[in-house]
Amino acid sequence: MEVDEAQNRLRRIARALSGGKAMQEVDRVFLITALNAIADGKNADAILEVKGQKGKRKGAAASQRQGIKRFAMAWIAAAKAPIENGGLGLTLEQATGLIGENGAKNFGLTEESLKTYWNNSPDMHGVVIADPKKDRKD
Repeated sequence: MEVDEAQNRLRRIARALSGGKAMQEVDRVFLITALNAIADGKNADAILEVKGQKGKRKGAAASQRQGIKRFAMAWIAAAKAPIENGGLGLTLEQATGLIGENGAKNFGLTEESLKTYWNNSPDMHGVVIADPKKDRKD
């Protein structure tokens, strides 16, 4: 089955489930078989006949790396902000030098990686402020 067909099948199943509609018998059998195989430890991508998008990573480690990248970009954004706006007034070179492999090594990324991420991810140029209420474990 083509990837697009497999994705469409999964979307159709999701719509049926979320809408409380009856599922086609072939989809019901597919879903039961797939869930049992995944529960038995089989590879979900293979069972569901889908693959991740090219160049995309999945899983907890990838999610953690993405979080580190976001915080590094937020730090650079704050460091590059003008002093009168509460920033450090640094250039990109200076900021990456402070936290890259030749500096404090805060994020475990090289200066070149930091520059590349900065230049290729303008959507990450904002300052991230943690929500203390969200992070609390009462």
